[in-house]
Amino acid sequence: MKKFISFTFVALVLVLASCSKSCGRAQNSKNTVLRIGTNANFPPFESIDSTGKLVGLDMDVGRALAKKMGLEAEFKEFDFDALILALKQGQIDIAMSALSITRSRQKEINMVPYQGQPLTEMALLFWESAPLEIKNIADIKRLSDESGLKVSVQAGHYLEGFLKDEAVNLKPLAGPPEQILDIKYKKSWAAVLDIINAKKFAAEHPQLKLVIVSLPEEKWDLGYGIGIAKNNSELTQKIIKAVEELRSDGIITAIEKIWIEGEH
Repeated sequence: MKKFISFTFVALVLVLASCSKSCGRAQNSKNTVLRIGTNANFPPFESIDSTGKLVGLDMDVGRALAKKMGLEAEFKEFDFDALILALKQGQIDIAMSALSITRSRQKEINMVPYQGQPLTEMALLFWESAPLEIKNIADIKRLSDESGLKVSVQAGHYLEGFLKDEAVNLKPLAGPPEQILDIKYKKSWAAVLDIINAKKFAAEHPQLKLVIVSLPEEKWDLGYGIGIAKNNSELTQKIIKAVEELRSDGIITAIEKIWIEGEH
């Protein structure tokens, strides 16, 4: 019996020692790293370059944010529509993936504005030619139904929920590049994007035709925000403070000039 107790005690000490080292490393990592969730499929905010590196406005702002907080940025990729769940489950500290600030999202997570102006319109992209009679959401629903094709939208984007509520026949895709290919090969009737990115793609591809439709006020996009779990008020306050400092330092403006205005 004494031998068994002695063996058990030694084993317990070894386990505790091992846990002390590994737990210490985990705790240390948590204290020094800002885990940022993103979906690298929305240039110029986030994408993967030819070397496989994550690049974009959100990557640069995320690194600047972490540095301002005395942390190291660590990016983790998720499907766009899984980011909020990842926040709630504690897999990431913040989400930065051109997340539009909407009333529905603000009910689920805290959102700290960092880029963009309120958007009161949405954009539709067509390949080579666009219907002239599109004035409102009802026209989008009617014309897409008549075409027998769906309207593509980025899965998880705020426009997906809005158009679904309006009974528009949708085809959720990974992001704008896939949406553009879908309309090019006539697999979708139109691609719905936020107006900033739609204008960027239309400027880069002459075959794309842009149509702009007004959004009802309750569906306005209030700019892009950094997502934080509702129960993490301490981190939310730290992010607010860091964003304010990055703005006053001119760092966010400098990053916007690189990625939005193309001043490399």
